[in-house]
Amino acid sequence: QMPGSLPWSFPGRPIVFFSARVHPGETPGQYAFLGALRHLLSDDPRAVALRDYFVFKLVPMLNPDGVARGHYRTNSLGLNLNRFYDNPDVEKHEIIWAVKQLQSHWASQNRLLLYIDFHSHASRAGCFFLANRFKSDAHAWNVAFARLCQINSPHFDLGGSEFSEYDEAE
Repeated sequence: QMPGSLPWSFPGRPIVFFSARVHPGETPGQYAFLGALRHLLSDDPRAVALRDYFVFKLVPMLNPDGVARGHYRTNSLGLNLNRFYDNPDVEKHEIIWAVKQLQSHWASQNRLLLYIDFHSHASRAGCFFLANRFKSDAHAWNVAFARLCQINSPHFDLGGSEFSEYDEAE
């Protein structure tokens, strides 16, 4: 791409969104994020296929202010940003507001396929999913993706994953 030219566009390709460090102290989640990024940028045939079929949008650190201040779960205002996805305030939860705006835009185009927010857990070990259990075919995609992770990584624990009931009010 030449300087001054328009950015590359991939109309119609599904979008996969990765983020990490909404909770500043969850550094293992960021290591997993960086591992996923390294894989996506590699010459591995699976990574090449993923890049050919999907657009990846990545935010390596959702809460840099909380990280810089040494907080464990909160932003500079003392708020746990992960609790405000339903109704973020642009002044208090600016990154969550921005992420939700982008994802709503892509969803309105039927392009947002998957959102993975990398975390770590204080009392559980290994790699696993804490995800929603949908009441539609969308749940099959959640489980299929988890199964693909299990097939492709000796570190992923499908049995340790949980798919909680989705509350339609959320």
